[in-house]
Amino acid sequence: ARSIKHRDGLAVERLWRIRLAHADLETDDEGLADKLGIEATPDLAGVLRRNIETLLAPLVQALHRKSGLSCNALWRLVTDSFSQLFLDAGRRFGRVEGAKADALLVLKSSGSPLANRQMHYFDIELRSDDQPERLLASVAFRARGGCCRYYTVEGGHLCATCVLQDPAERAAFGLLQSNLDG
Repeated sequence: ARSIKHRDGLAVERLWRIRLAHADLETDDEGLADKLGIEATPDLAGVLRRNIETLLAPLVQALHRKSGLSCNALWRLVTDSFSQLFLDAGRRFGRVEGAKADALLVLKSSGSPLANRQMHYFDIELRSDDQPERLLASVAFRARGGCCRYYTVEGGHLCATCVLQDPAERAAFGLLQSNLDG
């Protein structure tokens, strides 16, 4: 993620990276916690979730006061962003299914402000017209749990994967095929 601060007419860009060196967020290898600078725990997903919540709670509160948008709606947007980051990382490192599973461990924890039932992953599939059983291409996609509100601007509309879309209409476009994880 990138952040830009403007100071004295200069733009200072910072690049933030979250790197998880371990493929399974539920377990901890000997020495991994030391390398990451965290307390040794078998629950790395919980550590990440709690840190996201702690770091972003002040931002969510400030945006709530300024915009009037509910805290729940803002947390859904946070979850949507992190769920996409997990998916992008999975694509980059060739472990999409693992990244989706990791994301669900972090973002779907009961009682967390990050948890919402609408956010899930699914696959968009392109099949041959001649041979429907022949899969030509497939890509994992994230369905958001929150709405970006693009439909409220002049000329805007509901996005194809918007949580406000009628699920039957999304299915008609082939956007709810498989892998509905929650």
